[in-house]
Order: sequence, then structure tokens, then C-alpha cells
Amino acid sequence: MKDIKNEARISLIYLMVAALFVFGSRGIASDIVERYYSQGLFRVGRMTFDHTLGYLPFSLFSLVLALLLIRLMVIWKKSRSLWRIFYLLIRFLAVLVILFYVLWGMNYRRIPLQERMVMIQEAPKLLTLEQYADYELVLLDSLNDQISDMRPWKSIEKSDQDVLKNSVRRVLYVLGYQPVGNPRIRSLPRGWFLSFSTSGMYNPLLGEGYIDSGVHPLQQAFVTAHELAHAFGVTGEGEANFIAFLACIESQHPKYSYSAHLTILRYLLHDIYRLDKQRYTHIKARLPTFIQTDFESIRQNNLQYPDLLPKWRDAIYSRYLRAQGISSGLRDYNAVVKYYLSWHLTGR
Repeated sequence: MKDIKNEARISLIYLMVAALFVFGSRGIASDIVERYYSQGLFRVGRMTFDHTLGYLPFSLFSLVLALLLIRLMVIWKKSRSLWRIFYLLIRFLAVLVILFYVLWGMNYRRIPLQERMVMIQEAPKLLTLEQYADYELVLLDSLNDQISDMRPWKSIEKSDQDVLKNSVRRVLYVLGYQPVGNPRIRSLPRGWFLSFSTSGMYNPLLGEGYIDSGVHPLQQAFVTAHELAHAFGVTGEGEANFIAFLACIESQHPKYSYSAHLTILRYLLHDIYRLDKQRYTHIKARLPTFIQTDFESIRQNNLQYPDLLPKWRDAIYSRYLRAQGISSGLRDYNAVVKYYLSWHLTGR
């Protein structure tokens, strides 16, 4: 019993330190975080990862998960105490939270992208969304002529990732960030993320990003650039989407540009649907055949990976984003539309 009480006290200390990071960091001014963390400690961590784990030719993600499970089994076999397992899990989760903030999570408190750009203040109107959807259709039509001999697309390779990485760096410099390092985006088995309606993720604890190898080739360039933005310290999903968009078109590679413009068109159509479902139906019906074919190809690809616990997934991730100060939760992904329109309407 005495051992259990000690376990409880130690676990409480861990939880208090973790809570200090979660709640205490909210009161720190963004310019302080930017100067001392984003341009200081985070950069040191980024370079450390790149010159250690980054040299490995494989991801440690699966190995770490397996080792954790083995560790839990060994503890259970030795103690047979559910309380001890419980307190160890509490401490483990608290350590994860602390490491998350030390290695990456404090970037949620840095100077946001909306303060680095001239932003439109009003909510996008239906007419504006339609105008830019039409604009994207013109660009996609031109790009489609350039990439017709590249179809069907192959999955991106390391050389593609290097091009996108350089493009993301250039975009971040223009937006006032100071990116350092050489983060890796690694492929994980098909369905690992798509089964949760997610294409990829960035793992702050290992300093590497992941993309589900089942992601449609039409989307891979954009998803890779999105995860690279996270790896360089951009936290918001809408911010990472916008940087991915700019990076893909800045690369001047028609294949990457097509991926970016096709993605932004989907976000524009989503906002049109939200404002006027009838208008959305009309616009979608008159989309060029090649775009309808690409949308359907992506849809059919995603249907291979049925959603697992969609309500739980959305609720958990929305709560996570709100806990980091992003009040819109999952809707933050669509914030890319406001950044995109501000980029066009304010002279970029």
C-alpha cells in the first residue's frame, strides 16, 4: 500500500509539471516565444534530430510503439498490479506532454501567420469564393495540358521531397520565419492514417513527419509540403495548408502546382457548399471532366480505408487544437481559404 501511495505522489508531481506547460504557457507573449523558443530552443532541437535520428534510413515510429507495449507487458508480469500500471501510464503521458511542448508544442504560442500577412478582415463572401474557384479552374486547365503525359502519377520519391523541402524553406523565409534543419517525411504502411481520415502527421517526439503510403499520388506533394511546414515549426493546420500551397506552386513544377491548385479548389468548394448548397451543386456539375475524374479517383482511393471511430477522432483532435489556442478546432484546416484570399486581395 505504501508503494502505491508513493507511486500516486510521484504521478501527481509529473501531472503538475505537465499542467504547467499546458496552461502556464498561455500567458507568455508571442514575441517572447518567437525570440527565445521558436528562434532558439526549437531550432537547437530541430538540428539535433536532423543530425542523429534523421540519418536513420527508416522510421522509429513502429519500433517505439512495440517497445512500449513490451515494457507494459513486462511490468504487468512482474507486479500484476493494475494500480501500478495506471500510475506508470499517468507518468508516461505526463512526460509525453512535457516533451511535446519542449520539442515543438510551444510554437503554438509563437507569432501567428495572420500577423505576418496583411489579412482581409471580413468573412469571404459567396461571390468572391466563386470568382476564385473559377480562377483556379483556369489554372488547372492550363496545368492539365502540361502534365497530361505524366499520368497516371507515381508516388513521390526522395528527390521530390528535397525539391518540396527547399520550396517550403523559401516560402517560410518570405513570410518571416527562420527555418533551419533538414526534416524527413517518412512513409508508413497504407491505411495507418487514412483509416482515421488523416493523410499524415508530424511526430515532435522523434522529429520526423509521416505520410500514409496509401495517399493518392495527386495529393502526395501537397501533404508532404504540409508536414514539412509542421516540421519547420508551423503549428496551425490552416497555416500549414497555406504554406504547402505556396511551396508547391513556388517549386514551378507543374505536377506539384497541380496538386496545390486541386487542393485549394476543394477547400473553396467546401466553403461555397457551407454558404449555398444549391450553388455548390450547380458549380460542381459544370466542373471540367478531368477535374471530376481526379476528384472521383481520390474519393475511390479513400474508400479503400473505411473510417475508424470518426466521431471520437474528430472530438479528440478538435479538443486538442482548442487546448492549443485554436478555437476553431478542426475547422482550422479551412482557414487556408482566408490566407489564400488575403494573399490575392491584399497584393500578397
